[in-house]
Amino acid sequence: MNIPTLLAEAGEPGVYDDLDDQSSALTMLAASMSQMGARQALLGMLANEQLTNMNYRAVAELPFEDAIADIIERHLADEERHLAWLRDQEPHLRDGEDDVEELAPSRSD
Repeated sequence: MNIPTLLAEAGEPGVYDDLDDQSSALTMLAASMSQMGARQALLGMLANEQLTNMNYRAVAELPFEDAIADIIERHLADEERHLAWLRDQEPHLRDGEDDVEELAPSRSD
């Protein structure tokens, strides 16, 4: 279950999710940084994940009923896993490795 579905079931106003992925500030930042190389692309992705994690942590502090709090915690844990993986890759690129295919997470991650 996702957050827009939870909000709809609770009778809350809909969440606008018809976003143009090509025009979001984070997408444009990541695209421009990727032109500079794998390390810069990774740094852009790190910034995005840090922002996402910060927002999930803030939402997790809100007083939700247990079922909703559990969903938010699961999503937060998933985002924290993404951030940890990206942080683990940064030293490889700092040391001059620039092979993104070797650094891509497996489908099970």
